[in-house]
Amino acid sequence: MPTTNTVPATWAKIHLKGQQSIADMTPKPRMSWADEKEEEEEELALKKNFKMELEVKNIRIRELELELKEEKVRHEELKSKSWDLATEIEKLKSMNGQQVEKAEILKSEVEKKDTLILKLELALQEKVTRLGELEERRENHAGSIVDPPPELEPESKSEPKPANQESDHDIEGHAETPNFDAETKEDKAASSVSNETSSEGLFSTPNTINDDGIECKATTVPTDGSVSNSATTLIEEPVLCPPSPKSKLAQHSTPKPAPVLSFPVNLMNKPAESDQGKEGGWTSGAKIQDIRDMSLKQREELFRGPSISIYIGQVAVRHVPKRMFMQVSKKACNYFTQHPQESSVQVAPTIAVPAVHHIVDWLTDMGSCHKIYSIPFRGDNFMENLAVRRAARTLGMDRYVGHFTKHYCDYIRNGLPSFDNMALIEKLCERDDAVFDCLANNLAHLKIMGQIPNVRVFDKFMEKHPRLASTVEMNCAKIVAFRKARADTERQQHIIDANSSQSTPRKEWKTVENVGKQAASPLKLEGNLKSLRVVSAEEARDMPRRQR
Repeated sequence: MPTTNTVPATWAKIHLKGQQSIADMTPKPRMSWADEKEEEEEELALKKNFKMELEVKNIRIRELELELKEEKVRHEELKSKSWDLATEIEKLKSMNGQQVEKAEILKSEVEKKDTLILKLELALQEKVTRLGELEERRENHAGSIVDPPPELEPESKSEPKPANQESDHDIEGHAETPNFDAETKEDKAASSVSNETSSEGLFSTPNTINDDGIECKATTVPTDGSVSNSATTLIEEPVLCPPSPKSKLAQHSTPKPAPVLSFPVNLMNKPAESDQGKEGGWTSGAKIQDIRDMSLKQREELFRGPSISIYIGQVAVRHVPKRMFMQVSKKACNYFTQHPQESSVQVAPTIAVPAVHHIVDWLTDMGSCHKIYSIPFRGDNFMENLAVRRAARTLGMDRYVGHFTKHYCDYIRNGLPSFDNMALIEKLCERDDAVFDCLANNLAHLKIMGQIPNVRVFDKFMEKHPRLASTVEMNCAKIVAFRKARADTERQQHIIDANSSQSTPRKEWKTVENVGKQAASPLKLEGNLKSLRVVSAEEARDMPRRQR
């Protein structure tokens, strides 16, 4: 019989939920020392890993803090730069205002010149009207004289021109105005030598100046028969006859030609005193000879002697051979001739110092080099070459940069230059500069012909460059006026030719020269020049104008 302390085997399997069974409550055996050591090692390894991760994170935090400080410093720098930019913007605004004021001044000057041109045109119109009145008065005075018909004028072209007429053409040639109606004037004025000579004496006093600026001498009637018996003289009495008046259309409708708008390419500015065209070369006999025409011995002699310094503002370019510099620059020659003790020269700071160094290097090389050459280009750099040209012109060395001028003019004529290059030309060239004039003329022609690709961008560019824009507009106006005057002249000449073609059939007339004013009767040619018919003064008045 079992005792009370003994637990049945079936009870050992029964236990409440959440409570351990009696079997689990049995004490476990103790771990060995080897197992404990392994656990400690695992814990140490975990701690080391945690420490390493912590160190990495701390390092990353410090890096982020440094980056934050750098960003703050950069932010401060950008802030200071923004203030500087704002200040510069204000300066540019003020400069822009000054440029606008200059543009307004230039615009007012252009308006004044336009007003002056209008006044001159009105004065010219008054002179034309006055000439018409004088022609009418001459017609009234010459009413009783038989004048050669219009058909005789083309036949008399081969006769010599009077001296007054030749001097008139010479004056027009010196003024360089386009003589569109030169042939028409010659055809109308070549009726006879005696007629042209006597026409000046009808309305002018002895040795006076007419409206054209030509000196007119008094017309005298010879009485001793001193007039030569030429082939065209039809009577023996040496009496001068007034010429046939010009047609009203030729006198009143033909305006004075407009001024010529020429586009010359000045490869170099012409010196004030030049001996070009003389024997021995274009520099032969000049006061300042071109060093490119000198021998090496002559150039070595110029290279010897003292040196000077060229001050551009506060910057000095030293070791410039004085005599060589005086030989290539007339400005330097005049200055050091008047101030021989000076060892330096001051130049306005409007030229680049490297460009002056480039020119001085060329001068030094010319003192010892056997090969002769002009100032070389600085590669293909547009701005540097333009700066060298400006420096040479400022120093008075225009003749040595003629190839620079030709290079830029060829580039401009080859097409529309870039806006950056046009801005550089406006900045580094004066108004009377050949390159600036070439650019303005080319832009004016392209604008008139409508060959500018992007007109809106071009107009915006011209708004920012008022000096170039005003010059282009002035050239456009000159070109339009020139073409209009030429078209009007051609139209009037066409009308004159049409009227002459519709006149009566041509008859065989010969020029009547030295017709008697009182005793002699006017003559009329008929048929094939085989017979002459004498016409009295009364019959001449009754004859139609075209038959005289």
